[in-house]
Amino acid sequence: MSGISRGEKINRMTSHAEETLRQFGTRRIAEEFLTMYENYRELAIMATNGQFEDIWSHEELMKFLKHGEF
Repeated sequence: MSGISRGEKINRMTSHAEETLRQFGTRRIAEEFLTMYENYRELAIMATNGQFEDIWSHEELMKFLKHGEF
């Protein structure tokens, strides 16, 4: 999706969410959000050599990655 504009990405994601909701209901949407968070968390843990904590905001994670602290 790198060559696609932000607006087009939003349109595609909206269509996907609407179709998923129609076909599978809200549980499937929740499962997809949880999978995205689990993947984000796994990458954050790896990037911080295990120091990442669930209470960190995304901004704090970015500061930690840039400076080694926040």
